Amino acid sequence: MILISERKKIYEKLYPKTKKGSFMRYGKRDLKGKLTIKTETDFIDKKKSFVKDTSIKTGISETVIKEDLKIAKDLIPELVKELKNTSIKNSKKNLKRISKAPPIIQEEAIRTMKMMEIEGIPIKNLEQVRLKVIENREFKKQPILLKKENMILKKEKKE
Repeated sequence: MILISERKKIYEKLYPKTKKGSFMRYGKRDLKGKLTIKTETDFIDKKKSFVKDTSIKTGISETVIKEDLKIAKDLIPELVKELKNTSIKNSKKNLKRISKAPPIIQEEAIRTMKMMEIEGIPIKNLEQVRLKVIENREFKKQPILLKKENMILKKEKKE
């Protein structure tokens, strides 16, 4: 799932005209600079979009591919590296949940996962990481939260 975004980058380098918004960039223009082609379908050189091409080659629906791309796009790069070593990387449900979290929370999850790795605790699911984050917040064994995170926590406590 995480590798699909890397595949998309390669695909768009090979076929830049299939990239979103490329119609305005690569479309044929007259001397005044106006587009001479009326529709995008007239413009694309018989090459399918990344999502359509991947769907045909893999047999996976376009909707699933779009969801996977959204999840991969919303995860911060450091978290992607950390997730590659866990069983969470194969759980779409867990990845979708953590991708919806703001980057600050994702960073806290990374720190917690690293602490769990140091302590020798195998990471099986996101709920396990979430409980460990709560445990660290309650006991405050070490200052692991940034100033922005503290502000978010204060707002959570008020609610």
